[in-house]
Amino acid sequence: MKKIVLVILMVLPLIAGAQTKIKETAVPRSVLLALEKTYESYKVKTWYQAPGQYIAELVIDGQSGRSYFTAGGDWQYSTFPVKAEECPTMMNTYFVNNYPGYRIKTIDYVEEMNGDNYYRMVIIKKGIAENDCEMIFDTRGKLMKSNAPDPEAVKRDYYTHNNPD
Repeated sequence: MKKIVLVILMVLPLIAGAQTKIKETAVPRSVLLALEKTYESYKVKTWYQAPGQYIAELVIDGQSGRSYFTAGGDWQYSTFPVKAEECPTMMNTYFVNNYPGYRIKTIDYVEEMNGDNYYRMVIIKKGIAENDCEMIFDTRGKLMKSNAPDPEAVKRDYYTHNNPD
């Protein structure tokens, strides 16, 4: 019995944090109006509901993305996946020169309600069970914020590991 309760307690947060696919008729009018106000032309593919927010999976000018709204209808931010070759050269150069042995997991272009636009690059060290690291770049490709390891330490470890002499 204790094992069942323990399993339920471990799984419950995962279920509670999950997003549920919903029909557009279940989306509050305030959220639909906020989407119309945020983007002039769009096509919603799917709606999701998560705790305290609604998520529109949409297409704008041929670009797929997701827009996030509060339950009260306030637009929070939108994300659009992009390829590395579509990003500023300075951003890609920074990654290549400073993170040998890492790979890019995802890159998103993010638009926030306060007008901030930036690129979010998630990288991961090649190997098994490594943690994701996030780097934020401005629209020109300059690093603004990162939780990735120190680049000098990464390069030192990489070259030491690959050149044991």
